[in-house]
Amino acid sequence: MSKNFVNLSESLCASGNDIIAITPTGFITHLPIEQFTFRKTSRYESLLEGGNNLIRLCKLLNRLLSEKKRAKVNIHIATPIELLLVFWFLDSRYRNNTTISIWQSYLSYQEFKDNYQFFIKNWTDYAHLLVFNSFMSSPIYARLLRFFHQVCVHNEYQKKQLIRCSNLPVTYIPIGVFSESFSKDTTQPHNEKLELLYIGHAKPSKGVDVLIDIVKKVRDRNYVDFQLTLCLSGFGDSDRIQRIVFEHELEQYVRFKKEIDIVKEMTSADLFILPLRTCVGTSLTPNLIIEAISCGLPIAVPEFEQLEEIIQFDCNAVKLDLHDLDSCAKTIESVVKENQLPYLSRYQTVQFEQNHTLEHFVTGYARALRLDGRSHG
Repeated sequence: MSKNFVNLSESLCASGNDIIAITPTGFITHLPIEQFTFRKTSRYESLLEGGNNLIRLCKLLNRLLSEKKRAKVNIHIATPIELLLVFWFLDSRYRNNTTISIWQSYLSYQEFKDNYQFFIKNWTDYAHLLVFNSFMSSPIYARLLRFFHQVCVHNEYQKKQLIRCSNLPVTYIPIGVFSESFSKDTTQPHNEKLELLYIGHAKPSKGVDVLIDIVKKVRDRNYVDFQLTLCLSGFGDSDRIQRIVFEHELEQYVRFKKEIDIVKEMTSADLFILPLRTCVGTSLTPNLIIEAISCGLPIAVPEFEQLEEIIQFDCNAVKLDLHDLDSCAKTIESVVKENQLPYLSRYQTVQFEQNHTLEHFVTGYARALRLDGRSHG
């Protein structure tokens, strides 16, 4: 279940809107949200199940809209192929009143060209992406978006992509995860060692294997004393990552955690490392980056055009060059040597307050959907 979807549903409901949520599996809430579900459990990575879920969702929505004809509809999808399914299975009478929220960009030809060795090497893992969410399937947007009311996205790069595809209005709404009342310590944690943190999947696209190689460089250079915490999800090859740690004899420098409190981990760490190989296949503004900014946790990440809106190097983040692991090690050391962490953290606090509170996120959707506390969601 998407944290953003739940936050949005609850916040709009708390503002006085009647909200109906249709999802494969339900979520626990104390608010009077009317929920419709059709599965007890859902597999996150099953493409077949994902497509089937969307078909069942549209059919259920058709039945509900036949009774609630004035309801404003907001369907959240990620890819062109999902838009195709919505077009096929949502009754055409309801398209003009439907707002489509798209959470992922598609793989552009230029990114594929620049990073083709990675995609070819891992073609079994990313063949579905090339077929369903790339420049090859993007013409679906050009053909079908015009039949709907509007599109909402959460990244300027994605907005530019869709504007090139369609004349349909595209509304940009920055993501916010924590409320503006969220408070953190005003000072960086005082750790004896440099505390490095990674949270996410153990997939090739996330670059965790490269992170272990970078950490080995940092250890061999012996400039800073550090500890890396790896909080790996259940997706990807966690066993392989553990083997690499063992092969590099890094057991005393790396600890693994499964069940975590994200805020606790982020407010205890000094540097959040995201060695991404590609931004495609995930939200362009990952919650983890928003959460790190909200917690004042500086970020180390490669440079991507897609992240330029939220990542400003030397302001809230430091740059990793995954083609030069020695430079990556030096970059990590520099945050200590040059005492960069306090400045980066202070910049993030301002960035959070100005653009990325939950209130900003919800207000953006309320305006886009024209919900005033008296309307049906």
